[in-house]
Amino acid sequence: MSRWDWIEGVKAETPTRVAVRELCKVMAKELSAWPPELEWNESQQSQSAKRLFDAEGNVHTPSSSAVGEAAKRLDWEFSRAMDAIDYYQRNRVLEKSCEGPEDCLASEFLFEYLREGLFSLMERTEGRVRRADILEGLPEMKILLQQIFGA
Repeated sequence: MSRWDWIEGVKAETPTRVAVRELCKVMAKELSAWPPELEWNESQQSQSAKRLFDAEGNVHTPSSSAVGEAAKRLDWEFSRAMDAIDYYQRNRVLEKSCEGPEDCLASEFLFEYLREGLFSLMERTEGRVRRADILEGLPEMKILLQQIFGA
């Protein structure tokens, strides 16, 4: 084996792809300390998120199904699969797929947290990062989530 064999698989990456990958790593690191520390803008959001903790202060970590549901919904959101989103919500698929109300809440939290972070990246780059770039990075985000939550 030559010391140059590793170079065979090297591919050029766009700056937008690198930005998406790095944001995914940052968000995954924040999520590894579940639930992440947040500053709430709305008291309703704060009250809803407090349900991630039980009366003794124990944290309800999302199950593999909750993580998978959040990832699936992210795919639909960024690919604009409105029919799939509408069907999912109308038929309450999240409630059927998760292990209980706390798990549903954890999945919902994951989805909102990741979606807002990725949309913020699009906004902060003034549109240079597009939905297509996000969609390319989502498989890597799923792998990071699986590593964190054991999904």
